[in-house]
Amino acid sequence: MASLLAAAVGAGILAAAGRRESDLLAVAGYYWLGVVLVEAFVFDVDSFSEGGWSAIAGAAGLLAGGYVHRLLSPAAGLRDVVFGVVATIAAIAAALGIADLVDGRVSGGLGLTAVALVYAALAAGVFRRAGFRDVATPLWALALVLVIGAE
Repeated sequence: MASLLAAAVGAGILAAAGRRESDLLAVAGYYWLGVVLVEAFVFDVDSFSEGGWSAIAGAAGLLAGGYVHRLLSPAAGLRDVVFGVVATIAAIAAALGIADLVDGRVSGGLGLTAVALVYAALAAGVFRRAGFRDVATPLWALALVLVIGAE
């Protein structure tokens, strides 16, 4: 629960950074969410039987915060690259969190498919918007990788 709250705060910081167009606040938000993910993997996954949920919460906060930050930031370029890296880290963290939580191949595949659907939905949300094709590309590509991993 603490990881979920911390991830929500980090996503909120990134949303505020996008609204204010503040790079310093964005760096603080990404740093905060990085700490949430490190804490989840270093402490929660090893210490708790349900520690994978902390990793998934951190991944969700990172993906949501990065997505909103990019949508609210009018300038592209480097922000698109940052978002691509953030989306990749979030996908890896979510996949590792799912692997920690589930035992069977079928349930793991369903979990990865659910994450892939989220990525595909986010890609569809920005695909037709001018200036956001470079945001959609890593999202649908990661959705494809997750679906292949779910198989």
